[in-house]
Amino acid sequence: MKPRKIFLLILVLFFTINLVASTRPAIAATFTDTIVVTQDAKVFSSYPDTNYGAATEVRLWHSPLEYGYLYFNIESIFLNIMAGKNFTSAVLKFDIGESTATTVQIYKVAGSWDEDTITWNNAPGYLTDIVCSTTLPCAGGIKTLNVTTIIANWTAGETNFGLFLRTTINGLAFHSKESFDADIKPTLEITYEGEDFGIAGFEINFVILGLLSALLLTFILTRRQKMDDVKAIYF
Repeated sequence: MKPRKIFLLILVLFFTINLVASTRPAIAATFTDTIVVTQDAKVFSSYPDTNYGAATEVRLWHSPLEYGYLYFNIESIFLNIMAGKNFTSAVLKFDIGESTATTVQIYKVAGSWDEDTITWNNAPGYLTDIVCSTTLPCAGGIKTLNVTTIIANWTAGETNFGLFLRTTINGLAFHSKESFDADIKPTLEITYEGEDFGIAGFEINFVILGLLSALLLTFILTRRQKMDDVKAIYF
């Protein structure tokens, strides 16, 4: 069989595989991603010029007033959305070490801040709309609060200045990013929905490698054919 025919047969074979891979129906899939807090701190009304950014816990209390500030870098959310994943929900997770029965309220921070310098006196305010309000029992451990709305607003173009947390009665304390145990640092758990094409990506790569191999094989066979033709002429 001539090299040209061999090449055409191989080409048809790999294009057939590529067509099967590309027309395979997509399977709906759920993806999750965890973002660890970038900055966190509390501000304390009793010590209005003291910074608590290096503390190993963020304490929220109703009297005297202690508020919490959290900031998350959400760049990975934008990257996942650009990659075709649809953002569906977000929960804030933190580990409580000290608690009384209380209600935690979450708001959007109104301006920029830095955990190394924020104090009661210089802390930015918060927007009046409550993002989340959750009643927590007198118990420690991991707690989750739904913050889907605020994350959706940020991905839609609102400026991300972080989350403001306060309690309506009594209070609690949760571990900060300065904690030595990575499992108890505040996190955002982001959920996406997308399409899973199985091994289609592998098959497409296989097709590309196959085509390159076909070209190489055709080149080798063509040179061999020419050498045989030369030998036939002279010998």
